[in-house]
Amino acid sequence: MKMSMSKDTGNVILHGFLVLFVSYCTYFRNYWEPASLFWDENYHIASAYKYLHQVMFMEPHPPLGKFLIALGEYLFHPNTHTVTASFLITDYIENIPSSFSFVGMRFFPVLLATLSASLFFFILYEICKNSFISFLFSSFYLFDTALIVHSRGAMLDGIQIFFLLAALLCFLLLLDAKKRTGLPYFLLGLLVGLAVSVKLNGAILLLLFFPLFFYQQRSLSPRIMIHKLLLQAWLFLSGIALVFGGVYYVHGMLGQKVVNGDYGASGVYKQILADKQNADPLSFPMIFRDNLHYIHHYEAGVPKTDANGSLPYTWPFGNKTINYRWETEHGTTKYLYLVGNPVIWFSGLVGILSAVGLVIATLVLKRPISNKKLFFIIAVLLSLYIVYMCALLPIKRVMYLYHYFIPLLFSLLLAFTVYIYVFEKALQRRDKRLFIGTVLFILLIVWTYSFFSPLTYGQPLTRDEFLMRSWFTFWQMKPV
Repeated sequence: MKMSMSKDTGNVILHGFLVLFVSYCTYFRNYWEPASLFWDENYHIASAYKYLHQVMFMEPHPPLGKFLIALGEYLFHPNTHTVTASFLITDYIENIPSSFSFVGMRFFPVLLATLSASLFFFILYEICKNSFISFLFSSFYLFDTALIVHSRGAMLDGIQIFFLLAALLCFLLLLDAKKRTGLPYFLLGLLVGLAVSVKLNGAILLLLFFPLFFYQQRSLSPRIMIHKLLLQAWLFLSGIALVFGGVYYVHGMLGQKVVNGDYGASGVYKQILADKQNADPLSFPMIFRDNLHYIHHYEAGVPKTDANGSLPYTWPFGNKTINYRWETEHGTTKYLYLVGNPVIWFSGLVGILSAVGLVIATLVLKRPISNKKLFFIIAVLLSLYIVYMCALLPIKRVMYLYHYFIPLLFSLLLAFTVYIYVFEKALQRRDKRLFIGTVLFILLIVWTYSFFSPLTYGQPLTRDEFLMRSWFTFWQMKPV
């Protein structure tokens, strides 16, 4: 028994290291290239430099992501002798000096995106307890070209995905925790707070509290359950509030001088800055209120349409791709193109449809449940996906394909969990046909990644080579 457990632990460690190595190759390697701005780097690098020079500003996103972008620059300081003073007087950088290095600015977004592969692997392992199958299906994260190209920039989503996956892993670990005290709920709240403190759409994770609580406490009497519900909800929300409030406190404390306007700050906030009282805890409520008000004001002014925008119900099909950056020379063009690995995105769509069919067959047609825990996980992930997508439909402002990253991850985890649920017995008896079919499917994912990778890493393509990668008209891919 001990030998079996030791062997299983060894396999988990081995496969975990393999996942991390592949992630280094697909996400991290040469992340500082190209040495040019693309997409929202124009905004986030300007924000990060304001933190480095204690310049007051307000942003439509919470501060944590920009903190980490700035921290990378602070640790590596590769631009010490580069003139960057113009970054402090704008919210959108038009041009950068030719000697500007992206080593610091992109470091933490890319590092956390790379480490997220390990979290994805351990989530899969927690679902199936099979390290080899978990290693194979980690390909969903390792080889998705859309996640990779976006995460290799000084942007927020790679950072947020790390905290989101950490929260999901924590949720799964707590499902069968023997000690059901309130402390784990506080820990889960901290992780959710970190995700929300990068981008507000991370608030979808607040819904994790309810299935976790009722799964753990389903055997308690109503009176005791209500008591525990109030206590543990308070601890969960306290963890979120501690992180979210703390991040904004540091944001206000760092914003000591006005250089690029006051962003519509109230008279009280302006007086706080004039008196240099922004680090005073008593000043925090007003600073916090003004920053939240700015988010609302900013979002109200975002255009409703954009050439790169798309509608949420088209995202599962990969619409609409975005040409982040291009550079033409000698009859070829180097692209950074936001286009997903079609095999992976199709798998996510199949996961959603399969989960819906399974839940309907179980709840309506009374199909017996073969594995209650797996069915519960499927129901939770499907609920998170549906709630997230439904919450986006009424939004009037323009939306982009990368706003689908969170539900995409839900859909991929669903596809894996449904696979384990349906083929659980075949996996236990090590069915060769299933094994061969699974390996061939993973090889197809890797081949598709390789085929689309020139669009991910800025490798030169001719016009015909580009058009070969425009598989569907609704992707709306256009060569330069």
